[in-house]
Amino acid sequence: MNRLRDEMRQLNIQPNIITFSSLIDCFGKRGDIETVDRLVDEMRQLNIQPEVITFNSLIDCFGKRGDIETVNQLVDEMKQLNIQPTVITFNSLIDCFGKRGDIETVDRLIDEMRQLNIQPTVVTFNSLIDCFGKKGDIETVNQLIDEMRQLNIQPEVITFNSLIDCFGKRGDIETVNRLRDEMKQLNIQPDIITITSLLDTKRTQDE
Repeated sequence: MNRLRDEMRQLNIQPNIITFSSLIDCFGKRGDIETVDRLVDEMRQLNIQPEVITFNSLIDCFGKRGDIETVNQLVDEMKQLNIQPTVITFNSLIDCFGKRGDIETVDRLIDEMRQLNIQPTVVTFNSLIDCFGKKGDIETVNQLIDEMRQLNIQPEVITFNSLIDCFGKRGDIETVNRLRDEMKQLNIQPDIITITSLLDTKRTQDE
């Protein structure tokens, strides 16, 4: 990063919010928290105001680390700056709290999305299905599947992986087989997670 900064100085290029947001996203995805913190500090020193894309990258970065305190601070800062969240913001938050099994916060986030008239994407549904599936809440999982169909949102391999894992652990072989057939019809190729879940389901059936 220092070399990049030096090269920018040599070319007389002043970093702006796009530069910082891109760098935060890059180092955040690498899990380099030290550099992310340094970039945020440098933004403040240069009096560069963060935008929603900056917060999205930061929330995703700290959310994936399970740093709930920092995630909540970032959400509060967005509110103070009157920055409206996007579906990407909500996707990262739902994924973060969903993986912790914090259903209360996930439900609140869903309500906020509806109030702001923000349409969910397949990424939103993937996180929700994974969250409620791991809790064994089959009723909500089925409601989510129905909602995806109503919104004409195409499932992807990640969606099917969570569904197969959810119904497989309940020993619901009929639904697992139907999901596998649906993947074939949609020409969605299974990955290693799909295959592992299907094998786990078969072992459960054999026992």
